[in-house]
Amino acid sequence: TRREARRARSEPPGDEPVQVVEPAPGMPLDVVDLTTLPAGRRAAEADRLVQEHARRPFDLRRAPLLRALLLRTGRFEHVLGLTMHHIVFDGWSLPVLVRDLSAMYEARAGGRVAELPELALQFSDYAAWQRENLTADRLRHHLDHWRAELAGMSMLELPTDRPRPAVQRHRGRTHRLTIPAPVALRLRGVARDHGATTFMALLAAAHALLAAHATDPDVTITVPLDNRTVPELEPLIGLFVNTLPLRTTTAEADPTFGRLLRHARAVTLAALPHQELPFDQLVQHLHPHRTLSHNPISAVFLTVTPAASAGAPPGWQVRAVELGVARGDLTLAFEDGAEEITEITAAIEYDSDLFDPDTIERLGERLVRLLDSATSDPGRPLSELSLTTDGERRRLAAWGAGLVTAFPRDRLVHELVAEHAAARPDAVAVVAGDLTLTYGELTARANRLAHGLRSLGVGPDTAVGCCLHRSPELVVAMLAVLIAGGAYVPLDPDHPAERSRFMLADSDARLLITSAGLRVAGWSGPVLDLDELDLPAGPADAPTPDVRPEHLA
Repeated sequence: TRREARRARSEPPGDEPVQVVEPAPGMPLDVVDLTTLPAGRRAAEADRLVQEHARRPFDLRRAPLLRALLLRTGRFEHVLGLTMHHIVFDGWSLPVLVRDLSAMYEARAGGRVAELPELALQFSDYAAWQRENLTADRLRHHLDHWRAELAGMSMLELPTDRPRPAVQRHRGRTHRLTIPAPVALRLRGVARDHGATTFMALLAAAHALLAAHATDPDVTITVPLDNRTVPELEPLIGLFVNTLPLRTTTAEADPTFGRLLRHARAVTLAALPHQELPFDQLVQHLHPHRTLSHNPISAVFLTVTPAASAGAPPGWQVRAVELGVARGDLTLAFEDGAEEITEITAAIEYDSDLFDPDTIERLGERLVRLLDSATSDPGRPLSELSLTTDGERRRLAAWGAGLVTAFPRDRLVHELVAEHAAARPDAVAVVAGDLTLTYGELTARANRLAHGLRSLGVGPDTAVGCCLHRSPELVVAMLAVLIAGGAYVPLDPDHPAERSRFMLADSDARLLITSAGLRVAGWSGPVLDLDELDLPAGPADAPTPDVRPEHLA
């Protein structure tokens, strides 16, 4: 009860909620005995109950915004589930809570009363100080720094396994990995040699990893900082954390890892004096492009926090429960232990609407490989650091050892398809569910469509848009455009109409092939609907336009 966060609730009396601290609200402890279950089922049932306990919503008007569940899993083994609302708790509060719990537990087990030190400050003192300190002049001073730091910044775009939904649903998964102790030891040493911290070294590594995968080397990473700027705040529990965008892009096109680490150090040190500016006010004043599909400024997060078990007595295991929520596209989360020689545990939290588990697993493997390579020789340029894992090298070697076919460079794709169809007309060319097309059927349909396209003016150097779902019709249409001498421009029917219109205009497309009611809103050019096209039956010879390898396709 000596901590206000333990007794706080929110009360909405007017336009803005206020925090109310109760004198000493009780906190019921739900106790469930799982020892009646078979031993092999207890761990799974404990996980299920903790998940269920954590997912229950809070009523912010009722204190405490913390609840507890105690599960008895053995004669001398228990699981304590603690769920805290983020409004009164942040990641840096966890080791503080664990130290308090362990001190009280050991005192009670020894028949003593725990003697915890008095707190010099409470969270309400910090909140009052923050309100008084963020004057208009000080706010302008912080904003000037961030405007200069983020001027001309572009949104970091990573290749995804699926198109981005129009509205982000924050459905997430987590992939866990470990940075081995030898690599972690070298990482801390390289950081120390460059006058930097482990956080700065991990920030540089995150930049190198993301820049290698992004479409634009301009890398800005959102970083939650503990915001405990004076020693008196360190032993407090509460929501002190603030989120800041750190733009780590250097002026050099291909810096060494050491140079990138020094740059990450400079960016971090320049940001720390301005970390008290609330992120929502930063977004409000910067006016970035806002969309419901991703977070503002940057959708990639990096967190480096103390190990959850820091301060826990022997025999305690402390871990966070995963609730299947993604705060952004990706979060690289590291737990750095207090011991110099220990490994670093890490997790990649990701938006499961965008990425497949296999993709994130490979990304984690590349991160470890990158750290191994960078810390072994920090003087090497980023382009020379190895990202390829042993598994990827084996797959590439196996692929490279396969048969190699030398295709003639002066032949056209549709000619090679036609030759194969003539030699093996009954061979399967296209499979879609239960439907198959042989090479003979494919070329016959494509040839008939190609004659129709020729009659509409398609020939060499003519761009033709193909807005079709993944289907045999799409394969037929693309092949027909090539046979007619043109070049196809594939359009994803799920993309916004504005993007498809831009692609059609930018490619100077003369015709749009579509079907099944698919249209590109605002497109005023000619449209060929395959569902309304009446092609003649029977085999058809291919038209013979004067098309050569140097033409557009």
